[in-house]
Amino acid sequence: MNILIVDDEKLVREGIEKRIRKYGYPVKCIFQAAYARQAMEILEQNPVNLVFVDINMPFMNGLDFVEKYQDSGIIFVIVSGYDNFSYAQRAICLNVFRYILKPIQQKEFQEVMDEVLKQLQHTQERHEYGSLAGEIMSCIRDNLADTGFSLGSCAAILQISESSISKTLKKNVGTGFTDLLNRQRIEYAARLIEQSDGKIRSSSLAGQCGFVSQQYFSVVFKKIMGMTPSQYKENVAEK
Repeated sequence: MNILIVDDEKLVREGIEKRIRKYGYPVKCIFQAAYARQAMEILEQNPVNLVFVDINMPFMNGLDFVEKYQDSGIIFVIVSGYDNFSYAQRAICLNVFRYILKPIQQKEFQEVMDEVLKQLQHTQERHEYGSLAGEIMSCIRDNLADTGFSLGSCAAILQISESSISKTLKKNVGTGFTDLLNRQRIEYAARLIEQSDGKIRSSSLAGQCGFVSQQYFSVVFKKIMGMTPSQYKENVAEK
């Protein structure tokens, strides 16, 4: 994922980049621009998936900038110091992904990044594995925290048979439903540990990731990650 941060305040740009790097999001490049014209030059030369953009900037405001790239497939997140209804209304018309206010709250920032990652993964999976496999993987990802989620649940949500799900995953992804669900849940658990700097309670981690049994969660975590949740937390805390 490549990210562009557009804001005429250097401290804001650096603050957003610091948050992204601190929590280990899968980023290849982070570009910064102080105004829209500079951002447009970056977009001409580099593929970008996500843009954080301020509204009030010199020469061209952020919403006019977004409008130029409305059909580009880029995800735009408005970062503004103004809780202005007309701004928010226009942002909705431009299909802006989210509108967040300064100062940026950490919880909201993480929620936005998690939602962006889900959308990018969904798009990539549809392209890489085909439409149905992508829908199945998206359904799994949307229900990771549901302890009752199962193959039958997924089939009911997507209104297809359980056998269709199993055959599609085996053919396109090379794995079964349960293995894929467990891997997605453990990868989610690892992200939660990293985002908390290793401080998240082990007792709550299993439930947040859809496991009824903490013991089973630990067994699956070690099988996939090569270490226990406690060891993983220690490694993260030491970084």
